[in-house]
Amino acid sequence: MIVDLEKKWLGRAWCAGRPVNSFFVDHGVVQYQRPTQKTQAAWDNAKRVCFICPVQRECARDFLGEVDGVFGGLDPVQRMRLRRKHGQRVRNLEGARKEEYAKLAYSLMKTYKLISPVARVMGLPTTVVQYLYDWWKEHLAEQQSAKASKPLPIDTVPARKAAWPTAAPTKGEAWVRHAGTVVHGYYLGQTEDDAWFFMKVPLSKEDSCAWFKAEDVQFRRPITRNVRRRTGKTSRIYGTPISNTQSPSRQAG
Repeated sequence: MIVDLEKKWLGRAWCAGRPVNSFFVDHGVVQYQRPTQKTQAAWDNAKRVCFICPVQRECARDFLGEVDGVFGGLDPVQRMRLRRKHGQRVRNLEGARKEEYAKLAYSLMKTYKLISPVARVMGLPTTVVQYLYDWWKEHLAEQQSAKASKPLPIDTVPARKAAWPTAAPTKGEAWVRHAGTVVHGYYLGQTEDDAWFFMKVPLSKEDSCAWFKAEDVQFRRPITRNVRRRTGKTSRIYGTPISNTQSPSRQAG
């Protein structure tokens, strides 16, 4: 977990109910780079409570971005130094972990609209948050571009429906529609539910056998129903040539 945004652990913190000024020292303008002895002593005194607290680790993680006060056993100077080191590590992340940080930064920006509060929540320098936000925006744009340019699977490309000839075919029992054309076909069988028909058709240099959807077969002569078990998941040609004779001429649609 990067941070617990809801801070569900707060109810178990030992600082609950204690005076706030025990953890937020006010001795005028505090120079965090060089705190006075009085300020440092007050911070160290507050840390004694943190060191025996059962949620010290969670507190230090989720309040790393705070500028004032003592949280999780860390004073403002310590947190400032940790934020810098943490920011360098996060900026150099790769893969899923980087995506996790970048996605959170992007999401929080939608809520807070400004970099500073997001940096405070995530415990990172503002420059790193800006970098993560921009990186995730580019990542999303690349995903959208790749999705838009990806060709549709062949089974999802709408087929052009050819018109049925008005006359019966000179060969076979039916017209068969395939790949924008209509050819004659010989009936070989059908599924029990009449949804698919197994036909011998002239689709290459040799006749081939394949299953066709019922909507792509129009019978023009009587047939004797022959129920067969269909193999294959689509109406593409999967059968092997069954004749070495010259292919019959196609009938125009």
